[in-house]
Amino acid sequence: MKVWERRFEGRRADPALESFNASIREDRFLWRQEVEASAAYARALGRGGVLTSAELKAISEGLAAVRTRIEGGEDLDAYEDIHSAVELMLIEEAGEPGKKLHTGRSRNEQVATDERMYLKSEIPRLVEALRKCQEAAIGLAERYPELVMPGYTHLQQAQLVLFSHYILSIFWPLERASKGSGDPSAGGTASSHPLSSRSTFSIRPPANCDTKPLSCPITASPSVAPPAEASRPARARRLSRTVRLKT
Repeated sequence: MKVWERRFEGRRADPALESFNASIREDRFLWRQEVEASAAYARALGRGGVLTSAELKAISEGLAAVRTRIEGGEDLDAYEDIHSAVELMLIEEAGEPGKKLHTGRSRNEQVATDERMYLKSEIPRLVEALRKCQEAAIGLAERYPELVMPGYTHLQQAQLVLFSHYILSIFWPLERASKGSGDPSAGGTASSHPLSSRSTFSIRPPANCDTKPLSCPITASPSVAPPAEASRPARARRLSRTVRLKT
């Protein structure tokens, strides 16, 4: 069964077009979010009087059965995408009430909702992984505080630097990544950084660093600070009051 069968009754789909149009191989991982969002939407339809209590019960039980089928490893390759898969499987389980679940919905809304639900559940795990990488960088810096190594510019050896400084240069890009994740628990101020109490190193944002979204790379070197003072803050202010220094 296809979602378009009633409109194009009697027509046969071209296998090449079906394969090109299908995204089930890419979006099947969103099945939990699709089932959960569908259940929430069904409850909203029930509160709005679109579904009777009997229809809501049938849909809820049908979605539970769909969850069980997918968890059991049912092959979904025959479906166009995860949204139509859940919808059509629900109709198989709940019958006519299942057809009413799509009332007022759009595929665009389903995609956006599922993706946001997925990110909400995954971002904390990713932020924790970034935090472990930061801890590892701090640990290496503490283990080799005086180790000297050559800096590299375009794969060529350049000025000598401390390994501890080099490895800690990885810390702040990871910090920006965690702050940019949207997780309110990520990052922190200079005095409240989650790792500030775990290291002998001072875990503080570089000078002139704030939380504005843009950055100014003027005089930023590929490895170490330039030997001459280039007044980066002044140059950045001249460019824009909303630009912060790149760190």
